[in-house]
Amino acid sequence: MPQQKVIKAGCILINPLTKQIGLIYRKKHQDYTFAKGHKEENETIIDCAVRETIEETQREIEILCQLDTLSYLTKKQKLCTVYWYLAKDLGPSNKVIDEDLKHQLIWIDMDKVEGMLSYENLKELWIQSKQKINSYL
Repeated sequence: MPQQKVIKAGCILINPLTKQIGLIYRKKHQDYTFAKGHKEENETIIDCAVRETIEETQREIEILCQLDTLSYLTKKQKLCTVYWYLAKDLGPSNKVIDEDLKHQLIWIDMDKVEGMLSYENLKELWIQSKQKINSYL
């Protein structure tokens, strides 16, 4: 049976003014991660990253550049590919967002990000992206 594929996209959110990084805390999973989610039909990868980040953080964003793409197997043995972008915070969003899609946004200093992230692949993404992120801060 062919392996089912899942496409997601998300953003590492930065605030150039405070030089902080936005992580989300997902209460349901009790984890810290970057904003991301499933690509919808007829949606581009970048549009997915923007939509998911706005939904989960309630912040408006501007995409700055593309970061690495990660692939992993989910618990249900689906191949998940996540396209990552670096995004700048533009302030609170006035979009009406379903409460179920929102997560708690936490702004933290760069030197604390790696220790806060709940997943090894995101820690690796963070380490690989730091130099690029610093160029925007």
